Amino acid sequence: MSQDENEAVSTPMITAAIRTVRPIFRFTVSRDEEHVNLIIEDGGRLFDLGERIHHYALLILVRQHMQDVRGGLDSGSCGWIDCTDLAKMLGLDLCHLNVQIFRLRRQILASGLPPAQGLSFIERRRGQLRAVAMSVAILQGVGAEFEELSSPMHL
Repeated sequence: MSQDENEAVSTPMITAAIRTVRPIFRFTVSRDEEHVNLIIEDGGRLFDLGERIHHYALLILVRQHMQDVRGGLDSGSCGWIDCTDLAKMLGLDLCHLNVQIFRLRRQILASGLPPAQGLSFIERRRGQLRAVAMSVAILQGVGAEFEELSSPMHL
């Protein structure tokens, strides 16, 4: 094989490997969970999204996914939370929960994160939500957790 043929063969594989790298969502959570800061790391670039109320909704979705994975559920079943239950956990009505999810998505898209990655981190199905397709680091107090969330569409 010539050098040009080698380059033609290896380039798509390198490109495919780069596309599978997921952004890392780094949560810093106060001990009382009243304050949640979110930084997204994507390919060495940092997007500091600050401290927002809607970051706590994403944190709950992430934790549910992590709990389900540790509980041995299959990847298609992991992380789903009923919207009504999530709204109750957050002390919101269902309409306000939807506003929080909208604000979260809008903030992440406005951050500069590539659009495809910014839209695919929350999945919806009738009456339920879940967090997927991201690597997650949670720092709270002196403890830290790291997990990679996935879904059948992203494997």
